[in-house]
Amino acid sequence: MELVPGAGCQEVLQEVFNILPLDMSPAHPEDGTATSGSGHRPHGFQLWEAVLGADGPSLPPTAPLWQQEVSKTLPSPEQLEGAYDELLGCGRTDSGETCARRNCSFCWRNRGRGLTNHAVVVFNHWGGAPGTVSAGTGTIRGGPVKDASSDPHWASSFVARGSDVEIFLTAEDCLQDSRGLGHTTLGRVAYFFEHQGNDWRRGEGSVIPPGIYTTWAAVSEYVTSGVGNARKVDAATGLDQFRMRQTLSFYPASNILRVVHMMHACPTRGQSACGLIKSGGDRATWRCKTHPTSAYVLNKYFHSVGRDSIA
Repeated sequence: MELVPGAGCQEVLQEVFNILPLDMSPAHPEDGTATSGSGHRPHGFQLWEAVLGADGPSLPPTAPLWQQEVSKTLPSPEQLEGAYDELLGCGRTDSGETCARRNCSFCWRNRGRGLTNHAVVVFNHWGGAPGTVSAGTGTIRGGPVKDASSDPHWASSFVARGSDVEIFLTAEDCLQDSRGLGHTTLGRVAYFFEHQGNDWRRGEGSVIPPGIYTTWAAVSEYVTSGVGNARKVDAATGLDQFRMRQTLSFYPASNILRVVHMMHACPTRGQSACGLIKSGGDRATWRCKTHPTSAYVLNKYFHSVGRDSIA
C-alpha cells in the first residue's frame, strides 16, 4: 500500500523545504579561521558586508537601497563595544588576573579604546543553528530585508517574517540556564551580523592570536502591552499580551534559547481588522494586518524540538 501525502501535508512540507538549509552558517570556528558553508541556501538568504563608523556604516557605492536601509540599523562601534562589555564580559579589569574565557571582552586588547576591527558581515538567516535552538530546522530566519527599501516596518512584517525567539539576557543566565522574567526576553529576529572581536589577551609576552568571530542577532523585542510594567492578558486566550518594539536590540546569537510561537492578537473591527480573504478561486485564506501598535500573545503550549513548552 502506497501512502500519498494529502494537499495540506504537501503545503507544509513545501514551506519547510523553502527554508530548510543544510549548512549555511557564515560563522567562523573558535580558532578564528575562515570557513565556507556548503549545501543549499535557505529561501530568501541575503549576505553583504559593511564597515561600522561613528556616522553610520559604510557600504560599497553600488549597494542596493534595501541593504543601505537595513545597514543603517547596525550598532555604532561604541554601541557594539558596550554590547561586548555588558553581554560577554566577565568583570575582569585591566589590572586583574588573566581570564581564560575566550569570548570575554574584558580580556581583549584595546578595550575602552574602540574596536580593532570595524568590518561586519550581515545576513538575514542563521544557517547551522543548533537543532534544539531552531526547532529542528537548522535555521533561524531573519526578516524580509529586501522589503526595507519600501516598508519602514519591514522587520515586523507578517509575511515571510523572522523567527520569534526566547533569548537569555546575560551570559550568566545562559551559563546557568536561568529562565523566566528577568532572565530571558522575547523578540523577533530582524537579521544577524558577524564580527571579529579584538585580539584575545593571553598574558604578557605571549603570542596574541586574531580575535574570535561572534555572531550577533538584531531583534525587535516583545514588551508588555500593559501600562508601565503592568501585566496585560488577552481576553480571548487568557495569555499574556505583548507589543513589539520598533527599535532593535542586539544579543549574541549564542544567547538564543529556543524558537517560540507568538500569535498576532487579531482585532475583529476597524481598518486593521484581520479576516478571511479570497484571492482567486473558492478558497479563502486568513490574512493578518499588522501595524506598529499590533498586539501579540505568547503560545506557551508550543513545543520546539528538544524543548518543553513554556511554563
